[in-house]
Amino acid sequence: MIINWGSNNHNSEQNETKDYSKFSNDQLLDSFKSDNWSQMKENDRVGVIQELENRTAAEQGREPAVVVSSSRVTSYGSYNSTTNQMNINVSNFSSYETLDTFAHESNHAYQTYCVNNGIGYDEYTRNMMGVETARDQNGNLYNYARTSPQYDMQCNELDSNNKAASFVIGEKDRYSSDPAYKDYVAERDSHFKDVNTALDNNQAMRTSMQNDQTYTSYVRGDITEETYNSLSESINDPNHIDPTVSESHTIGESLSLLNEELNADINEEMAEENNSYSDSVGSTESESSAESVDISGNDSNDNDNSIGIS
Repeated sequence: MIINWGSNNHNSEQNETKDYSKFSNDQLLDSFKSDNWSQMKENDRVGVIQELENRTAAEQGREPAVVVSSSRVTSYGSYNSTTNQMNINVSNFSSYETLDTFAHESNHAYQTYCVNNGIGYDEYTRNMMGVETARDQNGNLYNYARTSPQYDMQCNELDSNNKAASFVIGEKDRYSSDPAYKDYVAERDSHFKDVNTALDNNQAMRTSMQNDQTYTSYVRGDITEETYNSLSESINDPNHIDPTVSESHTIGESLSLLNEELNADINEEMAEENNSYSDSVGSTESESSAESVDISGNDSNDNDNSIGIS
């Protein structure tokens, strides 16, 4: 579906945000097709994302986050649990990276809801997310890892990366003909390969990080001794399967398969174009050859070439 956003004349109506609550889900998602996204003003892009967040939050039983346009040029976006505000960069990245960022940050809002209410997720994952995002008396995150590769190995970031990529690649039938979507899939495929390699090669580092985070939360009084002991047992059990890690590998495999599929389509299109070009050249050469014979036998005719999420 191609949405007509109107001409670019400067009138008051065009500066007003549309009522996206009246849009169907298909219309909202079709907005992210490159041809549609490129016609939309900043406030309309934010409006579409806000409506998606409203519907997502309603399904999950939580208050929707307030979506604002991010002014940080080098950041995809962020979520602040103390203000329930989602900052999304709607201007500096492709529409599909923006859609992924929305799904990622919206999932952080859901994680906060689950941690605060003791629902959703398995007990280990929910408690680990609570430890990772614990705040001090001034509202500062004191456990959150911000350096690589630790940042991407945290449960809350793994889970949001997984949910976001799964959501966007789940819409492949809607977007797969768009070159920008193919670029998005290729970038995510590369990113997940890097993250999963880091997970496989740095298990001791991750275990140490999680032990430090858990102990810090315990001594600060943010988790009980029972929760601390339960987390420590899982963290240090070599047979424990972390759901966020296993899902990251599963999503990574799906991305690789989709990337190969989309690349195969591109190669097939290029082959068809090359064949068409060869046929055209061959036909032209034949016609030129025939014309040359004609001319040489007729004396009368002689005169005649779209970046890290925080």
